[in-house]
Amino acid sequence: MDKFILHRRDFLKRLLAAPIAVGGFFFASFAPVANLLARVRSFGRRKHSVNSGFNILSSQEVKTLTVVVRHLAPGVIVQELVEKILGKLEQYKERRTKYRQGLKDLDKISVKRFEKGNLFCQLKFYQQQDIVKSEINNGFFQLVRYDTLFCLYTSSQGWELIGFDGPPQYRGYRDYFTCTEKNDP
Repeated sequence: MDKFILHRRDFLKRLLAAPIAVGGFFFASFAPVANLLARVRSFGRRKHSVNSGFNILSSQEVKTLTVVVRHLAPGVIVQELVEKILGKLEQYKERRTKYRQGLKDLDKISVKRFEKGNLFCQLKFYQQQDIVKSEINNGFFQLVRYDTLFCLYTSSQGWELIGFDGPPQYRGYRDYFTCTEKNDP
């Protein structure tokens, strides 16, 4: 039985190289990423677009969330991560409430710290980065960072980032795009 085995040492080497390749500084500070990849499972298997996320979050909240995810995971396709997070929020209502409150608080912080009337997504990049760096230990940012990293490392672009070829097929690699059943002869 042919299986792709990624040893722990190789995984950690590739993981530590990821912040350099991506240009981000938050990946290295999040240690339990190995557990995320070990629990590879997709939340919200239904495809979500940002337009379908408006019944989960308002359009302004989706814009703000997209900007926050762009700061937490620079160099990756943010659209796919936001769609996965929206799928996760659709399943867990209590998490959706935390997101809504956290995004409102983020806009309040940006209005308080900078000019009045400027919401978080209307600020300049360096101002947004300043807020993200100062508030990173906030519970909301920890939740968003966890969800962002979980969605990144359970997606194909996260696998490419660390050099993981994808989940193994049960009976070798006959056809990579269709998964065979365990009992398939």
